[in-house]
Amino acid sequence: MSLVNLRPPRMEAGSDADNAWQTFSELIAGVLLYGSLGWVGDHFLHTSFLLPTGVLFGLGLVLFLVYKRYVGGQRRSDAE
Repeated sequence: MSLVNLRPPRMEAGSDADNAWQTFSELIAGVLLYGSLGWVGDHFLHTSFLLPTGVLFGLGLVLFLVYKRYVGGQRRSDAE
């Protein structure tokens, strides 16, 4: 039995649905990663501002990376 047959069917690479899910998962991962780092910093340093700072930094970083991928890349390819 081949494992290839057990995988769910995938949409063609680079489709809009794939891009949307990838962007959504990056947003969630960025907020969770930097938010959890802020929470750990708050816990050990006995502060209360690192968690919201980490969440906002993670969100801003991911939005910047998504912007560079979809908008910044298009401008560069149009100029060539």
